[in-house]
Amino acid sequence: MFGYVKPYSQELLVKEYELYRAVYCGVCRAMKNNTGVLSPFTLSYDIVFLAFVRFLITEEAPKTEPSRCLLHCTHKRLIAEENETLVYCAKVSALLGYGKLKDDLTDSGIFGKLRDLALLPVLLRAKKLAALDGLGESIFRLLEKLSQAENENQSGEAPADLFGEILGEIFSYGLDKYEGGKYKSLSHKIGYHMGRFIYYADASEDFARDCKKEEYNPYRILYGDTLTDENKKEIKTSLMLELDELSKYIELLPYGQRSAEENIIKNTVYFGMPKRISFLERNSE
Repeated sequence: MFGYVKPYSQELLVKEYELYRAVYCGVCRAMKNNTGVLSPFTLSYDIVFLAFVRFLITEEAPKTEPSRCLLHCTHKRLIAEENETLVYCAKVSALLGYGKLKDDLTDSGIFGKLRDLALLPVLLRAKKLAALDGLGESIFRLLEKLSQAENENQSGEAPADLFGEILGEIFSYGLDKYEGGKYKSLSHKIGYHMGRFIYYADASEDFARDCKKEEYNPYRILYGDTLTDENKKEIKTSLMLELDELSKYIELLPYGQRSAEENIIKNTVYFGMPKRISFLERNSE
């Protein structure tokens, strides 16, 4: 359910794209250092967006250095140095990865369960290493409520709200100590609307698969097992309205003179995320 929050690189300056890539690699390295060497396979672009939002609020500036890693061992590339924000994002990624694996174990077929059981020890260790006072418990409690809502075939609003609340908790966690908590509520709203967008975007992309497997999908409840072109237009409109809400709040972040971070965040919301749902423009089969 992740990977929808990515910038549109063609609209970024070269230096901005290099910074974005450096932060992605920085979170990956922070995961290896803090949640286990195999944990980075749970890393998604959504977590990198979280890092840029928190950089602004915590007033941490990502410092980059040329370095090599296992995946890019032939030449050096810029990697953000480990700091408090990157370690936080690394731990969040591990917690979400563990939560997703538990959900997959419930929903997967026999071969999927065998795969997930093989991964379970890795992510269980990552979860233990990713201790964040109270946040893990909150995430898993909300994930259980989300699973229950889906099992009861509740309307899409209830599950989407729960997933929005999960990301709201993640985006706002621990921000009370910065600026007297001035941006805690703002960060929660950013996470909440991003979570709702991700939930509905994921549901629309998985619609055909969920119908074939007769699994829960909020759009099956709304439209049945077939999406017409008009249905797709309605879904895209609702997703764009969610992005409109998100855009109101990212405009209130304390960008100051940090134009690179500002351009990356705004590019992601105004260009990258709409591009990610372009599959809704294809004709119905």
